[in-house]
Amino acid sequence: MYPTLLWMSYIGKMKTIVFIFVIIQALLISFLPATNAGECDYGTLHAWYSEDDSSWENATVHDAKLKRGEPFYIKTVISTKINSVWIAMKLSETGENSADESSFEVLDGPCDMYEMIDLGEIPEKNTSLTYTWKMRVKPDTNWAGGNAPLNIGVFFDKKVNDEWYSDDISFTAVNIYILDELWDGHIEDNGNSSGNNDTNDTPGFGLLFTLIAIAVFLTWKQKKNR
Repeated sequence: MYPTLLWMSYIGKMKTIVFIFVIIQALLISFLPATNAGECDYGTLHAWYSEDDSSWENATVHDAKLKRGEPFYIKTVISTKINSVWIAMKLSETGENSADESSFEVLDGPCDMYEMIDLGEIPEKNTSLTYTWKMRVKPDTNWAGGNAPLNIGVFFDKKVNDEWYSDDISFTAVNIYILDELWDGHIEDNGNSSGNNDTNDTPGFGLLFTLIAIAVFLTWKQKKNR
């Protein structure tokens, strides 16, 4: 066979192999679960992300984009698979070690960033615990223009014959790309908006008050001199 025909035959076989590989990959993806839930022998963990506390996306969310100071919500459901298991939970951020270093802060929720919350002993299996956080990107975060993964960790402990056994679940709930812009609705810590502050007197009101006061004073003075 001529070299050209050999080369064409080789290309044809490669195209067939690539086509088959693409088909197999598509089939495998179609069978993947829609929710990325964590599971261990002691329980399960599901998590969701929302920007408005109304529309929720299953974790892990990879395409979230928020501005500095912009709020968001995290919801988790922990379920037990065994009786009498102790549970604790913590929020963390990849690459950081404390709440001060984190790109996020908790506005309302059961625990702060890097604060281990002890949920106590759950006596019965198939018990579900639901928790929600309102959070925001820190207005002064150093990670503007980059990604900041927010992680959730749940820790299970079971005592059997005076011996403690542990297992845990940990995964990224949302990987947020932080835009280097300040969110329009951001409120400073002193309660003033970071945008135009319209809480002062109406423009010109102070001058008008002064003129009225002067007019009243002059009228009173004229009457006194009569």
